[in-house]
Amino acid sequence: MGQQIHTMASEDLLIDLCAHGCKHLWQRLAWIGDIAALTRSRRLAWDVVIARAAGAGT
Repeated sequence: MGQQIHTMASEDLLIDLCAHGCKHLWQRLAWIGDIAALTRSRRLAWDVVIARAAGAGT
């Protein structure tokens, strides 16, 4: 409809999905599937993922 929608960067989404799964002790297999689908469907900058994840606890 001609509107821009801002979304999370794929690298940030991956970190968020991993943090969510860890928080809930991976109670649902679908959460692992979500991560698998993300990594298959998008080209991720793994160096960015690692750098951002390393600073996530600070």
